[in-house]
Amino acid sequence: MRKPTLKQFRCLCVVAGHQHFGQAASASHLSQCPLSAGIDEPEDALGVSLVERNNCRVYLSLLGAEVVKRARVLLVDVQGMVSLCWD
Repeated sequence: MRKPTLKQFRCLCVVAGHQHFGQAASASHLSQCPLSAGIDEPEDALGVSLVERNNCRVYLSLLGAEVVKRARVLLVDVQGMVSLCWD
């Protein structure tokens, strides 16, 4: 089984924050295609749905909300480790 990457967790978090792929893509300086792939790939690899999409908004599934909560902590911890090494 492929495991999600930090980049994919970042994509998920930015989409969760904006609840819109276009706005999330703009905020993360990506086009919508790689941003969407950053969500689709871990969903496919894990065999779960993290987001539900419609024409206007993106909604997190219950599992997706928990993954985002944990991903945000993980990303802060990783940034802390990087900062520790660079200080």
